[in-house]
Amino acid sequence: MISNDIVNEIAYDFAMATGLAVLVVDLDGNEISPRFNFTPLCERIRTHSSLFEICKRCDRVGGLTSLQEQKTMFYRCHVGLIDFSIPLMIKGNLLGFVQCGQAKIVDKSRIPIITHHKHNWHQNKELMRLYDEMPTVKMRKIVSASAILKTIIDNYLSEKLVLSSLSKSNEESLSNERNCIQSKYKIEKAIEFINKNITSELTLDSVAYHVDLSPFYFSRLFKKHINIGFNAYLNQQRINDAKLILTNNNASVSDVAKQVGYNNASYFIKQFKKQCDMTPLEFRHNNEISEIN
Repeated sequence: MISNDIVNEIAYDFAMATGLAVLVVDLDGNEISPRFNFTPLCERIRTHSSLFEICKRCDRVGGLTSLQEQKTMFYRCHVGLIDFSIPLMIKGNLLGFVQCGQAKIVDKSRIPIITHHKHNWHQNKELMRLYDEMPTVKMRKIVSASAILKTIIDNYLSEKLVLSSLSKSNEESLSNERNCIQSKYKIEKAIEFINKNITSELTLDSVAYHVDLSPFYFSRLFKKHINIGFNAYLNQQRINDAKLILTNNNASVSDVAKQVGYNNASYFIKQFKKQCDMTPLEFRHNNEISEIN
């Protein structure tokens, strides 16, 4: 086991010295350290369960991408803030990812968006106020901070952290860990492809082909990591997008169905009712009543 006190002490001091937020997460994006110097915006966003799940995915994808690219990964999160991720590797073992940033910069054009999600957080007046109140940070500061943190992680932590004794099967465990990480990365790439092409005619075969996996293996891998099957996930995402559209405009049910990738309005209504226990029109009506109240 690692000494969490050492990691937390370094994370705290770094956050206080740079003014940036720091968090350590595991391979699935779950928080395994306290939140150091989080912005009021990010603290508030993580109280919304649906937005929090996207935050965790940003952390997860940022970490896996930095590991895959073998370099510090700078990216924009789903609300447009700049983060970077550094894998926490000790003696060949991946312990998690150090996430740092939550910085608002002026020119974001060259920084990629790490995930694509449709949501309406910017229509929440409180969240927009917190975003507007954030000071801007120069990208040069973030780059310099990342270089310092990487040096600390690669050198100081490798000396100070103590791992449990290696078992006889350690080599096999490391191989399994590498395979697991590669699998997670493939599935995250598949999810990103789905999110970008949600209105297209997506099939299990086409998405499996995109990530260079056989349909059979991809299907098993997808369910293992996401806990639901491919078709169930695809319908879930499309219905979530449909709920946003129904909330924000008066498009007909047929138009909404087409906008989220359903060519058959009846099938769309069936899937919507299956997930939401109400029809699309009932959902829109209930949402209008909630807004009035």
